[in-house]
Amino acid sequence: MGRVDRGAAQTQGEGATRASKVSASAFKAFDTKRMERKQENREKKRQKSEDERQRGYTSEYVFNASSTDPKYLSQIWPTIILIGVQKGGTSSVAGQIMAHSAVCKSKKGKETHFHDSRGETNAYAKLFGTDPKCSRDIRPGDREQAMTQHPILAGKVHLGGRHFEGTPTLFHTASSVKRFVKSIPEALKSHLKFVLILREPISRDLSAYNHMRRIAATMWACPSNEDVLKSSNDYNAYLRTFVGCWKDSVCSSCSKNIVDRGNYQKHLTRWLKAFDRRQFFVLQSDMVHSGAPRELVQDTLQRLGSFLGLSGPEWQKLSADGLRQSNSKTSDSFRAQNIDPELCRQMQAYYGPRNAQLYKLLRDTKAAAPPEQPDFLEFKDACKSAPKSQRPTPGREPSGSPG
Repeated sequence: MGRVDRGAAQTQGEGATRASKVSASAFKAFDTKRMERKQENREKKRQKSEDERQRGYTSEYVFNASSTDPKYLSQIWPTIILIGVQKGGTSSVAGQIMAHSAVCKSKKGKETHFHDSRGETNAYAKLFGTDPKCSRDIRPGDREQAMTQHPILAGKVHLGGRHFEGTPTLFHTASSVKRFVKSIPEALKSHLKFVLILREPISRDLSAYNHMRRIAATMWACPSNEDVLKSSNDYNAYLRTFVGCWKDSVCSSCSKNIVDRGNYQKHLTRWLKAFDRRQFFVLQSDMVHSGAPRELVQDTLQRLGSFLGLSGPEWQKLSADGLRQSNSKTSDSFRAQNIDPELCRQMQAYYGPRNAQLYKLLRDTKAAAPPEQPDFLEFKDACKSAPKSQRPTPGREPSGSPG
């Protein structure tokens, strides 16, 4: 190869090297920009998700979680809360309330059980909005107005009805109370209406036991009585696992929690620390029992309707025949024997003083109670209200009782 050819080749080689370097540099710059754009898009996506979480916005949900307008917020979160007690007649009362045209039930019907394990505000709101009597399909312009007028819930425009929550375990579970308080916007809290139905603790426990037996619900059992629930229909054997709790001696935390469900003064005091007494309508289950005097039942239901803001011809019509019976059927094969008199006396010795504390709390807060609040009927002594042969079979609802 001649000198000229070698020079040309060298020049070409140097040009290729420079081109290679330029290409590598350009690619590196391109790759850097690509990564920057990718990171920028990730950040935008993250920010969008955060904004959606804060505002409660998705394609199916458009609402302003930071609004301070109670009228607007009441279209998103429940404002009628039936907090308990379990086996106190809550299903019958809930059915009456949800039958009203202005009340909207959740996706899960009466009970959401959302606060059993969670508490994030916007996630709770997404359990509501599916009741067809309270919503309609989206029309043009609805999304633009959803942040200030009628929110979009579950892909539907909410029309202004009031949402209902009726999980009865809310009342006695301390962690659930905390989660509930956290899940409601601050601007809405003073506008909530709570309904609490209290049943004589021993009768309530009888009914809860029979309910567990009927549906084979051992998830509520404790290690000390799970075998009894699975293999026996002996309520007295079940009760004996709690003797230490009644005597304030040896008692597991699990058993203590079950016994404590009848300590109503303790649980109501916890709720009254979070909300005003005027927000609570408290009644004794016998006041809406179908066996109670008709005048008492009618008066109680009319007071309840007025308290909830549902009074009027529609509520009067719904209340005309009292409450419909719910959750009171129990197979005879799961009925326990009559309570052993000695066990009943031990239970009464435990719950009696606590019932007295409840009566005192209700008397002391009567001035702060809502004007519709009726006088609370004291519980009958479950161990003296009937001869042994006539005492209610454990778990059996009194004739015509709401579930």
